[in-house]
Amino acid sequence: MRNKRLSVSQLLVSVLVISFLTAGCSGEAGESAADNGLSILESVPEFTLNEAFRISEFGDNSSYFFASVSDVVADPNGVIFASDIRAVALHQFGADGNYTGLVGREGSGPGEYQSIGSIAISEDGTLFVNDWRQLRIVSYNDTNGTRRHARTETMGLPDRGSFNGIEEFFYLRKLHDTQEGLIAEFQSSVSYDGGDTIWSCFARLNGDFTIDDSSDPLCFEMVQSMVSRSSSGNSISVSMMSVPENHRSLLTVTSGGSIIKLHTSQKNVSVYNPDGIVSNEFSFPAVKVSISPQMKQQLVQESIPNPQNSDFRTSELSDAIPEHKGYAEQLITDDENRIWILSRTGEEELTWLVYTHDGDLLARTEHPGGDFTHISNGRAYAAFNPGDDDPSFAVYSFSF
Repeated sequence: MRNKRLSVSQLLVSVLVISFLTAGCSGEAGESAADNGLSILESVPEFTLNEAFRISEFGDNSSYFFASVSDVVADPNGVIFASDIRAVALHQFGADGNYTGLVGREGSGPGEYQSIGSIAISEDGTLFVNDWRQLRIVSYNDTNGTRRHARTETMGLPDRGSFNGIEEFFYLRKLHDTQEGLIAEFQSSVSYDGGDTIWSCFARLNGDFTIDDSSDPLCFEMVQSMVSRSSSGNSISVSMMSVPENHRSLLTVTSGGSIIKLHTSQKNVSVYNPDGIVSNEFSFPAVKVSISPQMKQQLVQESIPNPQNSDFRTSELSDAIPEHKGYAEQLITDDENRIWILSRTGEEELTWLVYTHDGDLLARTEHPGGDFTHISNGRAYAAFNPGDDDPSFAVYSFSF
């Protein structure tokens, strides 16, 4: 992973992408089924994720392709929207995968965007685009299957220190549509005079997309990165890199407005109600997979290929790598208020565990790959960016 050198002004709007390597490593010896809880899976029904289709090239004569696939969502009618963060494009597909054109376009006018930080869909089919570069939200209504520009609203960022006294700069990472209304997820960046921890804060929004001051935001530590700061004259620079296999918090919101938190160094899940009170906690089965000294050395070499030109020492990075991989890789919720956890159930095995909102384990299935971004109406949507060689998205059907 290359070091990123960011100016203070860039930090105000830069989207932090925390990458984690997934190289295999040996399992921890002596861990029994009772210790990892896998024995419970024997009594849990299995289901299958059946791939309906996968799309990488599309349009007339396959003239379009993805530079990257960031978000994939579907409206209540199954119409699919896939955003390309690198090409700054939002593509629309029918429920059968047939390409139907672009939504909006790159620009500064009404209904246009200069960036696509994330996309979200509401229960009434309204499509929201988070244009973090212009600090605004662009929304589109459904008019007989065609998306028409509805609103373009400026989204002011929170002041430093306004979220539980956290002295960092925040950007809007994602919008969550819930029965309680829109919830915005703000994520911090690292600044020259701030700390090294990345934070995520959840805040309710008013109808004009301003932060609702009637309730306190709920903030969580996401991950602690390695940061190097230096100054020369009037120039200030911050170099940052994520730690391979670093443990971090996975966070999401249910359709009912509950906030779900899972820290990958632990095997438990916390459910917060919209007021920030823990309403339920439960554990999930997972295996501890140790990271050997040899694997740490390999991860360091892959992360810092040219140590002489790096702001970080190889020994510093090696010491920061945890002793074992995270117990979970992904966390997502569906339109039925269920909680999906991608659990590490073996050295090379990842399994989706589906829980009710109350923590009852309903079903399990093997992970087909990709990053799941949306689950609704018996379909799961996954983005694939394998080394950016052939970015695509897949649609899977399922039933319990």
